[in-house]
Amino acid sequence: MAMKSPIKTFSLLASASLLTLSSLSAVSTDPVGYVTTTIPANSDGLLSTALHRSALYSGSVASIPDSNTIQVSNVPGFSADEYAGGGNFVIFTSGDREGLWAVIDSNDADTIDLTFVTQDLGEDAEDRVEVGDTFSIIPFWTPATLLPEEETVAGTQLLVFSRNQPGINISAASTYTHYDTYSWYAGATDVNDSPIFPDESIIVRNKSSDLISVTQAGNVPMATYRTVLSTVSEGVQQDIRLTTGLPAAISVRDLIDPGIAGVGDQILIFNQDQAGENKSAAVTATYYENYGWYAGSTEINDYILEPGQGFVYRKAAANTADILVDHTPAYQLSL
Repeated sequence: MAMKSPIKTFSLLASASLLTLSSLSAVSTDPVGYVTTTIPANSDGLLSTALHRSALYSGSVASIPDSNTIQVSNVPGFSADEYAGGGNFVIFTSGDREGLWAVIDSNDADTIDLTFVTQDLGEDAEDRVEVGDTFSIIPFWTPATLLPEEETVAGTQLLVFSRNQPGINISAASTYTHYDTYSWYAGATDVNDSPIFPDESIIVRNKSSDLISVTQAGNVPMATYRTVLSTVSEGVQQDIRLTTGLPAAISVRDLIDPGIAGVGDQILIFNQDQAGENKSAAVTATYYENYGWYAGSTEINDYILEPGQGFVYRKAAANTADILVDHTPAYQLSL
């Protein structure tokens, strides 16, 4: 199709993997790399987190005391609420729900209490977190870590969206503005440490007359990419601002398996090179049963989404079922 993809580059800098579950403080070393996204002057661009920050702890599940809590093997001796406050998440790295992530509410010496955003620990015998499954504790990216003070132009804005608001063409739930010396604020509220979830995309609004680049360097995700797309209000179309969540290119078909999409569901893809704010989608792909994804009469099952590319998934009003996006990228199999 005659459309440029967002300008993104990805480099894999190193490759190593070590997970020692028998030690008291397990260590995980994943491949590292960087992804760069550019946003034209006086324009909006989509941004998401395609890499992880360094894990603070990696271990395995010893028991599941209740539906919101895991107990950690080998009595790691965490300090009380060491990972609490909403700034860190657990991601499960093996098992039936590999890729599931949840916000850490609190912890004691060997248990972690979780708040789930898209999916919980599960109850079905063949689809749940089990004793022995591995996990990592990872800090969320935040405005201050993704767009730090010294690299960000004053006046730059981040538009952040709520996944709990029904409908389409949803306005931003919050607007974060960058101020020199003070960094990121939403009105009078300091949002430097507000979490950016690993499955969401946000808008960067470049208010300057120069192109800006955002480079994130971090660990390559080595767990399955997993999220759930839910309807907020039954019988209403639902927009969900999503990301590939991966530092590698992937086709629409590989990320959103046609077998899980609903008839009439759409994917809205934006041209990052296009100037302007509040841009319309450059490509709107609709799902047709037995045929897959089409933009008008053009089949785009193999359309390539670039590393970490954000887009909008629009669930049809008739599609009220949850959609599980569950993808293991090829690079995990080749490293």
